[in-house]
Amino acid sequence: IASSNKTVTYYNSMTTNYGDGPAGWGEVCTDNQYKTCYTFNAGAAAPSTWSNTDGNGNNITFNDHVNADQTYVSVDDVQVNDTSYPGWPAADFPGTALDLGYLDGAGAPVPNSGAQVCVTFTLHSTESSETRDTVDFSGLTIPGYPAACGGDEDYDQGVVINFAKSYVAVNTSTSPKVIDACEAKQFTIAIVRGKAVHHCD
Repeated sequence: IASSNKTVTYYNSMTTNYGDGPAGWGEVCTDNQYKTCYTFNAGAAAPSTWSNTDGNGNNITFNDHVNADQTYVSVDDVQVNDTSYPGWPAADFPGTALDLGYLDGAGAPVPNSGAQVCVTFTLHSTESSETRDTVDFSGLTIPGYPAACGGDEDYDQGVVINFAKSYVAVNTSTSPKVIDACEAKQFTIAIVRGKAVHHCD
């Protein structure tokens, strides 16, 4: 692999700095989209096909570690050199990797042409995904082509993720506690931020 990168696009990301939830953070209980790209070396340092790259029937696969108690939602796009190639097989990260062997039949440029493959997918941040500076890792496995630095065939690429939680209390402490029949009284419902994270719908 010549180079790789990964980005995250938060749904309804925080737009204002509120202490524990700085601008640009994500929120718990939302769907968030990731995009991981790998650029292959040209020539003999990369396979000439997406399938059977080790001669034993094993294909190039993509997976994500789904860190920070997130859950898998969907694969949204697979691109090679900025062209989408639909028809990808079912995946369910991290248990079931995305098999990229189908790209041979789809007519995608071969890896050793110096191709760039990008996988866009969605994960869901759960109630327990609240985290600061955690890395979510993706991995591209290329059977028969171990990395020169570590010896395994899995090429990891991560992105730092941050998910904040809104802490909101609702009370009626300033409202009347007792009213008579047919009596009209004014009630106040207070929504109070319980932590230095803004509340939003």
